[in-house]
Amino acid sequence: MNSDTKYGTTSIIIPFFNGVHLLQEAISAIRQYTDKSLVREAGQTEPMYRLFGFCMLFKSSMFERIGELDSPGHYEDDDYSLRARMRGYNLLMCKDVFVHHKGSASFKRKDPKELQQLVERNWSLFISKWHVDPATFL
Repeated sequence: MNSDTKYGTTSIIIPFFNGVHLLQEAISAIRQYTDKSLVREAGQTEPMYRLFGFCMLFKSSMFERIGELDSPGHYEDDDYSLRARMRGYNLLMCKDVFVHHKGSASFKRKDPKELQQLVERNWSLFISKWHVDPATFL
């Protein structure tokens, strides 16, 4: 990330996307995956259009310029990625970092109907703010 001043934030490889688990195997399989992949991908990055909010690293200069997360919920990482790109920053994924994240663990405690209403409300808030569906830039 320090190789270019235009890189302001980075994210990591994730074991799931949109709640679909890609690594369903046991811990030993995850270790095997990370042992092989992280060595092979050491020092490698990939440009991204959108980062995943559960684990992001920000340059303090970018964070001071853009500000804090705007968190109506569920779409704060999309919002931040969009704001960073609008300010001329590029986004990176570090291919040699892996964090296992049990997706949506905090939301599983909610009633499914209540959670669906929350997601729909926050989706509407994002569209009201940006006049674009967040799915269009995934």
